[in-house]
Amino acid sequence: MISQPDFQKVSGYLLQKTGIIITAEHAGSVKRFIEKKTQGSGIKNYLESLEKNEMEFHELIKNATIHETYFFREEKYFHLLDSFILPAIKNAGHAPYIWSAAAATGEEALSLAVVLCRHWNMETLRSRPLLATDIDIFSLRRLEEGFYSAGSFRTDGSFFHNVLLQKGTKNEKGFTVNADFLRLIQFKKLNLVQDDYLSILPQQPDIVFLCNILVYFDGAVRDRVIDRIAAVIRPGGYLFVSSVNTAFISHPALTLQETGKCFYFKKQAQKSV
Repeated sequence: MISQPDFQKVSGYLLQKTGIIITAEHAGSVKRFIEKKTQGSGIKNYLESLEKNEMEFHELIKNATIHETYFFREEKYFHLLDSFILPAIKNAGHAPYIWSAAAATGEEALSLAVVLCRHWNMETLRSRPLLATDIDIFSLRRLEEGFYSAGSFRTDGSFFHNVLLQKGTKNEKGFTVNADFLRLIQFKKLNLVQDDYLSILPQQPDIVFLCNILVYFDGAVRDRVIDRIAAVIRPGGYLFVSSVNTAFISHPALTLQETGKCFYFKKQAQKSV
């Protein structure tokens, strides 16, 4: 087994580059992965490889994070969008620009696209595609391929499953999303800690979902990411995080809201002069 000092060198490198902390319950499997990678070469060569080889770096990220997600996770958020937030935006006369900021394997982004299609036609939505970003290029490839196994369908979220299944083909192997529906989503690699958000955002998002990543950040990194996201959300726009993270979010530009026992954040609208 890899020594604790060597493991700390790799976990420290990952933290510095991505803000990701390897959790205690996941440390054993990551140590085994690193041990395989360092056999015959040593930790120094592996660290150099992480710096020089992007694929090597992304393989570490893939093994350090769980990517446990599924369609319409925290179904209450999608009911809120469908019944309250999206109708309000539509009444204002435009379609929203939505950012799935830690999209993982894409179930969240596809779920958002399904709900959008209940309010706008495909042509309108293709003109301002939903943005899905993640630091892990292997996860983004899953979204690009558009194939999902039964594990992506849970009891939580089942209210919307029939609508989703109309957007693809299901057989005994799994569910394949139609290519034309996938075109409603633009996917890009993004490091939430280091990269410039404005370099990939064509406009300020009306709605941001950040539900799959905060569990891997410590308080300081979490606050820095929230600060950066708050800066780019359109005034009057919305931020959704996992329910377990809501209590840890505090930002002067974001106001905690509750609608139907569903908590989310709204960015303060610009004051008229």
